Amino acid sequence: ALWRSWGVEPDLVVGHSVGELAAAYVSGLLSLADAARLVAVRGKLMGAIPAGGAMVAIAAPEADVRHALVDGAEISGVNGPRSVVVSGVEAAVLEVAQAFAARGVRTTRLSVSHAFHSAAMEPILEDLGRVAASVRFETPSIRMVATSEGDPSQAGYWPHQARNAVFFARAIEQAARLGATRFVEIGPD
Repeated sequence: ALWRSWGVEPDLVVGHSVGELAAAYVSGLLSLADAARLVAVRGKLMGAIPAGGAMVAIAAPEADVRHALVDGAEISGVNGPRSVVVSGVEAAVLEVAQAFAARGVRTTRLSVSHAFHSAAMEPILEDLGRVAASVRFETPSIRMVATSEGDPSQAGYWPHQARNAVFFARAIEQAARLGATRFVEIGPD
């Protein structure tokens, strides 16, 4: 609303992780009440999962990281050509990170309570899907580019999106193919 008050109107929107629900609201796909409800329920469900796991950002191409994965670690985000996040069981994630660090590749452990966008999210998927099925999806007035496989206007997209990797880099590339020439990042900070 603040950006719109300054005359900035998006041609399309992309959101990252929970930010994709904000993008769904801005696009008109979800009402503010439904988007807020999904955000609140998603957060409450995730908060109820026992804490644990780890996430590490690795400055390497997706293919290299995918090749280095071990059981218990999975890609949870591809944010750029050399910006990949691995999530999962702490020991497994740290093993992958240490392998890259030993080669001089920058790794950064993320300060998180849970291994988001990994198998650790599976206990909440059914409940999240039930809540997503109760919201009303509208025809968006602004195009939204999804960061996960599927259709954000379908209730099943949202549990899938919470469980699986965020392909933010691909969404940005798609936005550019759709004609986007200027990008503005808007977030809480």
